[in-house]
Amino acid sequence: MRPTKEQSAFIQHSGGHAKVIAVAGAGKSTTLVEYVLAQLERGTDPRLMRVIMFNKDAQVEFVQKLERRGAGRYTLPEVRTFHSMGLKLYKNLIQRGFLPSIDTRPLSEKQVNLQILKLLQQLGGESLKAELQANRRQQWISAAASFIDNVKADVVSARDTFKRLQLGSECKFFIELFDSFEHWRKSKCKITYADMLFDPVMCLRSNTNAVDIVANRVDFILIDEMQDINGIQAYLVNTLAGCRAQVVGIGDPDQTIYEWRGSRPEFMLHDFDLAYPGTTKYSLSHTFRYGHTLALAANSLIGHNKEREDVVCLAAPDGRKTSVQLEHCENQAAAACTIVRKALASGGDPKDVAILFRVWSQSTAVELRLLSAGITYRMDGGRYALKRDEVQSLNTVLQFASGDVWEHSDADRESRFVTLLQICNLKVNGPVLAGAAEAMAGGERAVQPFLAKLEGWPARQLSRVWDALLATVPVKQSAYLVLRGFCIEMDLIRALQAGALGEQDGDEAAEVVSAFLDFVREQREVSAHDMTVRLDELVAGLTNTERNTSQQPITLTSIHRAKGLEWGTVVIPGLSDKNYPHQTSKQLEEGREPTPREIESERRLLYVAMTRAIRSVHLIAPELPVGGDDVSLALGSPTTPSRFLEEINLDEAQAISGTLDSGQAEFSPERPLSKSGEAYLAALDHELIVKAPEDQQTTLGCGAAVYHRKFGGGRIVSENPIFFWVEFEKDRRRVLRLSAGQHLSLISEDEFDSMRNPRPVRSLKKTPRPPRKPSEREPVTLWALVKGQIVYHKNFGEGRVVTLKRGSVMVDFGAEGVKEFPNDTVHDSLLA
Repeated sequence: MRPTKEQSAFIQHSGGHAKVIAVAGAGKSTTLVEYVLAQLERGTDPRLMRVIMFNKDAQVEFVQKLERRGAGRYTLPEVRTFHSMGLKLYKNLIQRGFLPSIDTRPLSEKQVNLQILKLLQQLGGESLKAELQANRRQQWISAAASFIDNVKADVVSARDTFKRLQLGSECKFFIELFDSFEHWRKSKCKITYADMLFDPVMCLRSNTNAVDIVANRVDFILIDEMQDINGIQAYLVNTLAGCRAQVVGIGDPDQTIYEWRGSRPEFMLHDFDLAYPGTTKYSLSHTFRYGHTLALAANSLIGHNKEREDVVCLAAPDGRKTSVQLEHCENQAAAACTIVRKALASGGDPKDVAILFRVWSQSTAVELRLLSAGITYRMDGGRYALKRDEVQSLNTVLQFASGDVWEHSDADRESRFVTLLQICNLKVNGPVLAGAAEAMAGGERAVQPFLAKLEGWPARQLSRVWDALLATVPVKQSAYLVLRGFCIEMDLIRALQAGALGEQDGDEAAEVVSAFLDFVREQREVSAHDMTVRLDELVAGLTNTERNTSQQPITLTSIHRAKGLEWGTVVIPGLSDKNYPHQTSKQLEEGREPTPREIESERRLLYVAMTRAIRSVHLIAPELPVGGDDVSLALGSPTTPSRFLEEINLDEAQAISGTLDSGQAEFSPERPLSKSGEAYLAALDHELIVKAPEDQQTTLGCGAAVYHRKFGGGRIVSENPIFFWVEFEKDRRRVLRLSAGQHLSLISEDEFDSMRNPRPVRSLKKTPRPPRKPSEREPVTLWALVKGQIVYHKNFGEGRVVTLKRGSVMVDFGAEGVKEFPNDTVHDSLLA
């Protein structure tokens, strides 16, 4: 390895604390190996060194690199994960009498969940007992387990953790549950995985004598992935270091994406400097993973965050090129499948292709299309779509309609009906639900006597399901119409959202159903029987893929699991303003906009996703909107492109990188460069002459002259991180709240002065496609509409969905006014 100037500067660091900001693909691990070897060369005792990796995989990889470079020349230091270091400390504290003896084998997930279930039944009250008997048992267990882990990720109380997580009042008893769980665990002399760190740290906090035997015992502590540590880990490092150890932290605050388990960017940005005064700062700003286009686009995106170090990521001068493609389309799953097919057809290695998702439910539509196309894939961390309860339940409905369900065994039918009844969120207790499933497995003769024995709510709810199933049988209709009718009758989307413990869980279940229905609808007029046969074939193909290890699959995974990995081709679908920044349906209904902190967190997620690519990254977003009034109506909609796409400034990134890659000496941009673009060129060791256009305001902001295609010229009079308030020349009384998205164009002062006959200025944005003709549109399923969606009516023209009620949908048709449509039928006159 021949280190860069930045790498050499850090490797030669010999004394005092240090903080290193390393961008994605900066060769961090290799640089750390050289730094450790340099420390050993200077005479540092390896027994007094602590090298801490974030997880086991990183620890194994680092040890291998260290041994290849240093074996035979030096005695190497121990390299541990936080948890292995914590367990070693735990045993030390036991030997010295500060902690009681325990079984050091962590409790299994099954043991933990069983005890949590007992505590839920004991502390949750009568209403919760009914839910635990029905279909929400696992959701409550997962929520309580997550709360316990969150408490143990920091040094604050369970009560303070509850406030930070902003859980609902129905979960307030989790505070007592945590205390009860800890009492049970300690009485059994057991630990969980989190307790390897939690118990020793709690001991150190409460016992100064214990601190005296562990602090100031080492000379050197090196922490990798510093941005991902949580409060409990930061406290442990600070205690071990005392006033003796030289502490070196390396990471990238722009890649802090594990806030849900306690990490926060301020640990590295601010707290490190406060804990270790006199810290020397280094940066590894050159990436060896991707080229100028992606570096520029990623810089432009993350530069909108305020909680970050002012580090510009630069493409290394090795000639590497990375394309960034943005595609606006109606069927994003089909577009993703097409991109993958082309990558493989051109000789690409399947292992070098990945599709990344913000939430797992986004994978459903993509999976179904990959299976149909015969493309092998593996799910890294998520559940396969065809194995999800929602999809299996809808398949049961199809089998009931076609009669195929009666070909299964009694036990199999009963299991299928149990799953179906559970997703319908009937609020019927477990024994009754199980009895109903057994009766349904026996057919009409068994169901009617069973229902006759019931009264009140259970009788009405179970009769409703059975009637909805019977309604699918006598009429010969397509598989899509069968499922649509059942979903409308059971109000399934809202049932899934209401039945989930968390808002995101409910949205995910609803999105899985919607994606599956879209897939079935695309099969045209296929019958219920043929659709079940097709699904069985897809399941068989999926099973064969799992068993056949010789087939090389592409990877489908979440952005959180993708961190630290890289692929030649990365596809990121679902770039809507509902997913980036992610917002739940309930948030949108209540008008709760994401906080600036939440937006920065979501921006970091997209930044991490983009920077996994080596050769190409494909961004797939909804179609650009056509027409419309107040743009803020569409914010948060799954049909509106993400606000982050504007921040990427892809046109400028492609223009600058094209000039750099071609070796031109001059660059003449059509518009003044953004601050991000200027910073990139300034940081490059490249003599490029930039011929800037006439001086004018280069970014949307207070005081800027702008053009709106409906209201004409105006000036921004106020702003916040999401919206601008614009005063328009045509009507000084009109001050509208608008987003910075596809509806505002920056114009020069000369153009603003000549706004008597306004016309849009040339824009670097992609030109929206013209509205589809009514003949090209498809009938709308009203219960599947979302707020902000554009629809068409043969009498009223184009309109926008403004309100979703339980029984109806309100559509604003502009001059024609707001019209209401009941959602118990599909109106052929209303098209999308």
